[in-house]
Amino acid sequence: MHGPTSVSTLAVWVAVLGCCTSVVSGMMSKSQKTQAANKLNSLVGHLGWDAMEEVKILINKRGDVAGPVSTIRQAVRSEQRAVNETNVLKRHKQIWTVLTCKYGEIMFNYKCLVNHYIGVCQSEERESLESFRRYYDCVDSLLLRLHNLAPSFKCMWDALMYIYSVAPQPSSTQKRSVMDATRILAEYTGSVRPTTLVKFTQRGHRTASGVDHEMTTIGERISQVYDDHVQSFIHHQCEVLPANRKWTANTLVEQFEQAINAQLIPQDTTMLQYVQNEMDTYVDESMGKWFYNLGFTYTRDGVITIGTNY
Repeated sequence: MHGPTSVSTLAVWVAVLGCCTSVVSGMMSKSQKTQAANKLNSLVGHLGWDAMEEVKILINKRGDVAGPVSTIRQAVRSEQRAVNETNVLKRHKQIWTVLTCKYGEIMFNYKCLVNHYIGVCQSEERESLESFRRYYDCVDSLLLRLHNLAPSFKCMWDALMYIYSVAPQPSSTQKRSVMDATRILAEYTGSVRPTTLVKFTQRGHRTASGVDHEMTTIGERISQVYDDHVQSFIHHQCEVLPANRKWTANTLVEQFEQAINAQLIPQDTTMLQYVQNEMDTYVDESMGKWFYNLGFTYTRDGVITIGTNY
């Protein structure tokens, strides 16, 4: 299993997107529709799409919802062609919207995790040199985890771009906004640690107030990307239920206390250790369940493709 190429290759996909928008869906030839249908059938044939049946999308302005993956997977289980030349554009739009809704949900959860992590770090006492070291170590552990998030955002960007390129349709700013968010966050999380550590070596920055400022800036930046690029799409295209959002500002504390009380975790587990474990586990789950298990993979050259469905 090969991983994504470096974030710098995002520029290549940007160029691809520009080329794709010139292809109007209604002008696709029969052979192009056949090729697109074959790719989509190969993708949704992977068992991981069963987990996507829970994702509901809005289908009209009245707020009615549908779960198109249920119909698609039922056809697959019945050994029928879920996608054909007649419905390929409809199915393509449904698959792309469902995947975008899921990735928007993941980015919401990442945003909550990062901001809570920052809050846990900032709750550390910083009066003594020893306590400041603990605070700085907490911050550095967050920076490392942000760096480790970059491949996850890159995978989401690649997956959305791949789906889009299969049967490009006229796009709007809102429809491309989540793709933009994954690209922005892939670049940002991939560079924020070295950039921030350089700042900490400068005079006046490796202080409690200097570190506080950088942490607040990071939290605000990630929240801003979500608010500017993801929130509107989610509101207009996806059914978002409280159960779909793994964390909010308060649920992490509640889950931590419940886990302690139920003895699901060691009694001496700290809130920081709990959040670190939740973040590490969720990142691994997102990469596996919502990328590789859906059939996406990379070639040896780091190019995204559809894997073999065994």
